[in-house]
Amino acid sequence: MPNVPKWMADLMETALGSKMPVFEVVGADWINEQIRSVVFKGNLEKLNLKPGYAIAFRVSQNAFRNYTPSYIDAEENIFQILAHIHGNGPGARFFADLKLGQQIPVSMARGRKVTESASNYYLFGDESTLGLACILQEHFQALGKHFSTLLHLGQHHQEMPACLGLTSYELVQRSDNEPNIYVPGFTIFDSQSISRWAHAQFILAGNGLYIQKIKKELLRLGIERRQIHAEPYWVPGKVGL
Repeated sequence: MPNVPKWMADLMETALGSKMPVFEVVGADWINEQIRSVVFKGNLEKLNLKPGYAIAFRVSQNAFRNYTPSYIDAEENIFQILAHIHGNGPGARFFADLKLGQQIPVSMARGRKVTESASNYYLFGDESTLGLACILQEHFQALGKHFSTLLHLGQHHQEMPACLGLTSYELVQRSDNEPNIYVPGFTIFDSQSISRWAHAQFILAGNGLYIQKIKKELLRLGIERRQIHAEPYWVPGKVGL
């Protein structure tokens, strides 16, 4: 979500008041120096949350940002956000500063549902999609599907998949000093390996520049467009998406 003038943000929050129920922060823990787990409690029925959907927070006077829950418990009326906190943007400051007991308005959830008819699912992502990986793993495994995550992470986050309980994943370390955008060397991108997953669904999330490269590579390897679900979370140099 891009930045807007304060008066417009105030108007949006007032106009959408009935669609922005208030949730209380009931948990706030640092998993490592850049990943923070925040748990919110409130009336989940008002959010229409589904696995993979995003909700928006007003993170400053003139900025809204989207986040995807990593865990939803309808019985306890709680959801969790795994916030990747890096840099000094408004979203990072907002989640870094949240404290227990704060009352936070949250927008109704929205998103595109991924088809559930495939047998195999692959999620490509980075630090910003760790929460998405957690909730989709739980969702698809409950449906009896194979779910695997292809993670392109910086060197300080290599332990995160195991720490978060991801059970099927492949890691490729990202060099943050690398100026070029390239297709990470996941084994699935081998022309002989890809044939085994010809009918799989591929979910591409995170850095929009890498998503473009990976989508092009999947198409080159024979994967059809209808099998690719792309959700860019961020693009270097752009404010909000």
